[in-house]
Order: sequence, then structure tokens, then C-alpha cells
Amino acid sequence: MTLETSPAYIREHNEKLDMLRENPEQYAQTNTAFIRFASQAEAHAFARLVSSTDKKLRLVKSSIEVVPEDVEWSNMKMNPYQRKIQTIISWSLTIGLIIIWAIPVAFVGIVSNVDTLCETAPFLAWICRLPS
Repeated sequence: MTLETSPAYIREHNEKLDMLRENPEQYAQTNTAFIRFASQAEAHAFARLVSSTDKKLRLVKSSIEVVPEDVEWSNMKMNPYQRKIQTIISWSLTIGLIIIWAIPVAFVGIVSNVDTLCETAPFLAWICRLPS
């Protein structure tokens, strides 16, 4: 038994956590867990297990080798349904923006190729005969 798994170590750290949680605004409990594994292979196996057991709703997300500086700590309180809704909204806005932006880009592309267009399409030959 290592020091990190001994009952005294766990009891001591649970007491520290309880003291920190006395201020609920600063250290509120969230629906997130950080788990350490003895080896990288165990971490990868666990991540595969989590992704394969939550196939229907896909509400459980697992990540490996997460650096604390890369975590957006304010998002830890978000429940999985809120996270899914935000993802859907952001994808919808992104796709909508791409579709809306395609219209002016297509128009500019057509206008910039008028010379080629009037030579290629016989029904637009009248454009080439317009006075400058």
C-alpha cells in the first residue's frame, strides 16, 4: 500500500477538502471528477470504457493528459444537458454563418468572372456586347 492510498492520507485530505468547502461560493461542488491512474495504459483503457458505456446519451466526457492550465474552471458547474445545448447552438450558428457568407462570396465570384461567363454561356453573350 502506497502513501497515497493509505487510510490516513485519504482521511487527512478529506478533512482538508471539507475545510475548503466551507466557503461554497469559492469551492462549490461540481459534476466533474479528476482521476489519477498508475499508468497511461490504465488511463486510456478507462477512457475507452467510459466512451463505450455511454453510447445512448453521450453525456459523459473523458479526457486524458489534461493540464490544469488548459481547463476552463468556470465551465465545471455546467450540467451535461446545458453543455449539449451549447454545443448544438454553437454548431448551428457556425453552419448558419457559413451558409449566409456563401451568398456574397458567390456573387462576388460571379461578378469577377463576367468576361469568362459571357464567352462560355451563349445565353449571356449579350453581356460582352454591352458598351463600356
